[in-house]
Amino acid sequence: MINAKKEHIWSRAVKYLSSAEGSSYLFILPSIILLLMFSLIPLVISFGVSFFNAPMTLNPIEFVGLSNFREAFSDSRFLNSLKVTAIFTLIEVPIPDIRCSYNRRNACKKHSR
Repeated sequence: MINAKKEHIWSRAVKYLSSAEGSSYLFILPSIILLLMFSLIPLVISFGVSFFNAPMTLNPIEFVGLSNFREAFSDSRFLNSLKVTAIFTLIEVPIPDIRCSYNRRNACKKHSR
């Protein structure tokens, strides 16, 4: 009974993936795998490591909880870098859209390349 059910699921999956809609997912699958491997997985791992005091040699790893975050947010250089990054983002991100709204023909062609 279980094998028949598995075969039914596999036959439905193969039928779906051979359709036009299903094959489109096969084409984006390598991009999704690369995105997971090089972006999301390291992001999750580094967030987990941020709760530990882990030197470069990784010998004595000690759980410190939120003290790394407290130390970072009490450092004036870190707070200044957050402020500079926020200002840069607020200025730099909307500029291509503003340029496109004033000069649609030339600026939008350069922006969309």
